[in-house]
Amino acid sequence: MGSVTPILMITGFSLAKILAYMGATDAAESTVDKPYGNVATPTELIAGIPKRPFLWYMDQIYSMLGINEKFVAKHAFREGLDFGKPDTRQLRLINIAPTFDEPEWRVDDRELRRFCRRHRIPVYDYHNT
Repeated sequence: MGSVTPILMITGFSLAKILAYMGATDAAESTVDKPYGNVATPTELIAGIPKRPFLWYMDQIYSMLGINEKFVAKHAFREGLDFGKPDTRQLRLINIAPTFDEPEWRVDDRELRRFCRRHRIPVYDYHNT
């Protein structure tokens, strides 16, 4: 997917009109977020529908951060399996499998960014603009 501008031009909407309709005065105040080409349509922006979170596979995290399963086992909080409140230095894992199936652990994009910032791992954003 591309950036927001081509979609807005095709549908006849302008970003300024959508932001004005939403009550935002500038782009920094708006809820328009477009990480990695995940773009909300103008209809979704006007309706206020939240964007679906991007969930990373554990294998992707292992290869991106250069860590192994032992590190994650030590620094992970598995929602629904571990009890209590997660420590701020822990990575929160989400099980997306049905109740009685084998767990399929995923990590939300925002959570991965938070974890990287907490452990001083640099995070870079690359947008196609």
